[in-house]
Amino acid sequence: MERDVDTFKFKTFTGLIARLEQLLLNKTNDRVYLYQYGEIDNPIIITCNPFQILFFAAKLDAVSEHHIHEYSSYEDAYEVAKNLMETHFLRY
Repeated sequence: MERDVDTFKFKTFTGLIARLEQLLLNKTNDRVYLYQYGEIDNPIIITCNPFQILFFAAKLDAVSEHHIHEYSSYEDAYEVAKNLMETHFLRY
């Protein structure tokens, strides 16, 4: 990876939405976002479009924890997603 990874953790849905709106307003199309919410069994979303995360997360306002990681490539994001699932029984 080229630089430190920007990671954001949100305990409130309002904080998540505010950050996603900021990403949308400043979108430069040169970042890939990894989004994960709640526990390990929940899906991980990897996209270069913050709107897709906003659309998905809008249905999850009852979830207590949201994470967004920012990467310079899909390769980096997928590697981290694979590592995040290390303990999942479907890993291998």
